[in-house]
Amino acid sequence: MSFIETIVLRFHLYRSSIFLQKVKNRSFPMDIQRNERQILVLRGSSAVATALVFVIFGTLLVTSLYAGFAISSRAFIAALLICVSGVAVCWVLFHRTVVELDRKSNMVSVSKQMLHGKQSYDLPLSEVKQADVDMRRSQSNGMTYRLVLVARLGESFERLIIGHGFSSNRKSLTTARLINDWLGVPEAGVGTGPTLEDVQIAATALRQRH
Repeated sequence: MSFIETIVLRFHLYRSSIFLQKVKNRSFPMDIQRNERQILVLRGSSAVATALVFVIFGTLLVTSLYAGFAISSRAFIAALLICVSGVAVCWVLFHRTVVELDRKSNMVSVSKQMLHGKQSYDLPLSEVKQADVDMRRSQSNGMTYRLVLVARLGESFERLIIGHGFSSNRKSLTTARLINDWLGVPEAGVGTGPTLEDVQIAATALRQRH
């Protein structure tokens, strides 16, 4: 393999890793699909974005395969890298999330469908204190947000993630406030707590003291 081809392949690997990292940090906001007195339903999906990524990588793969047959067999290496990168991105990116809060049954149902499996769980609606957002600082996007439910599990309150990744889109804050209105706690604070970085710093300092 020539020096120039090596540089091209390394550049492709670098761009793929950067793109994959951006995908990991990408969030697709939850939308309220049904808002009634007895039931609230939220849905979020990245199916369209995943299909677009699949088409882009598929086009690149076909082009590389054609180049491999018509120009040089070394293009098959690029085709392999494109295939692996495309599968990795779609694997991380795809999700379909449904959250149902039902007063009649006093239950909250959370279902997350991903390419590598499905996660689902239920908990009593009466144990849900409020909706909130996790906050994290990003060098490229500033403050980012992730939708959560604050619920009592045993003797403590836990933050249950119902969003999919962090995003600079502030829609998660609006959605959390709408959920709190439905729960009957419109005064509950949203996005008023410490960021994840602040929590980690405090936890590290506490461990060092002991």
